[in-house]
Amino acid sequence: MKKVAAFIILTFLSFTTISAAEAPPASLHLELGKDTLALAEPTTLEVEIVNLMERELLLDNLSMFQLDDSPYRFSLFLVTPNAEEWPYVGPRYKVEITYTPDTKLYLSLPVEKAIARVMPLWWTTFLPYKYQVALEKLHPGTYKLFATYLLPEQNGLDNVTIYSDTLEFVFLPLNKKHLPVLLEMDSLWNSFLTLSGSEIRPALERIRDSETPYSEGAHAKLIGGWVRGYDSFVVEKARFNKQYPESPYEILFLVDQASRALVSHRSLEADSLYRLLNGMSPTHSAVLKYHNRVRLLTAREARSAK
Repeated sequence: MKKVAAFIILTFLSFTTISAAEAPPASLHLELGKDTLALAEPTTLEVEIVNLMERELLLDNLSMFQLDDSPYRFSLFLVTPNAEEWPYVGPRYKVEITYTPDTKLYLSLPVEKAIARVMPLWWTTFLPYKYQVALEKLHPGTYKLFATYLLPEQNGLDNVTIYSDTLEFVFLPLNKKHLPVLLEMDSLWNSFLTLSGSEIRPALERIRDSETPYSEGAHAKLIGGWVRGYDSFVVEKARFNKQYPESPYEILFLVDQASRALVSHRSLEADSLYRLLNGMSPTHSAVLKYHNRVRLLTAREARSAK
């Protein structure tokens, strides 16, 4: 992945001030599954935070790298070829959740360690309305992507936002043979933004079967969203892997399968899957949590750790 402007910017909100000579508390890095894409082609995004301090770094455990949960600590921004900046807007809903005192709201990352997550990335949620309903009108060219992460308040680090390095990727010009598939993708926009959901399955199946660059992302979304039973998931995952060897979605499937194995009380199988995941992505949050390489803290424990 080509990265540009590879620097860490710290934005300090409210009354926080730290000398520019001081070392940043953490770095934030992004990597796409592919850096040359068909116009509006879905892909994956890996996000990683590295602790640069000489003590443990407190992070949010529940929505650290999630784009569709509230509150939003992690934010993602797309910069167009003509320098317009489009933020990820997420689904148009808000769910109020009350956590118990025993909920592990925070995560403590050890010194010089990293934690990462891989997520699917559909471009619809970045775009102004005129493109959400007409992806085929999106301009080709070189785009940029960057992210921010608001650190939880902790000793000496109140209201500190970390900026990621900035990466570049390319949207290729529209292949006219793909226009019918993009029109199918146009029909998904309302479901992506409002979570009005099940009616999108037929469209996703048509995109999956289209044998275009959009097929892989649609196939992955169908497996993750509609395959329920563990054995059925394993079968569908094997079919996907045969069709898309070395796919960037493989890490997403491994995390999902390992979690399903635990829920299904298949502890030996889960252990094997987490070992495999560790070999592919040793800093993945699922790996770190499974092997107890990070401490999970309640709000009270986090306050006492400050």
